[in-house]
Amino acid sequence: MDIDNELVMLEKIANFRWESLFTDEKHEKELKVEIEKRTRCLIKVISLRIKSKII
Repeated sequence: MDIDNELVMLEKIANFRWESLFTDEKHEKELKVEIEKRTRCLIKVISLRIKSKII
């Protein structure tokens, strides 16, 4: 009897869509915003370095 229950549980675990558990849309949006902020800052830094070498 216990073996049958274990088999059912193992099948449920095997068929579970794990990616849906680990997908967090809010986190992804916040991460995208932070990446965009970092990119803008890096662009400013690079442009300032270029300007300082020219002048």
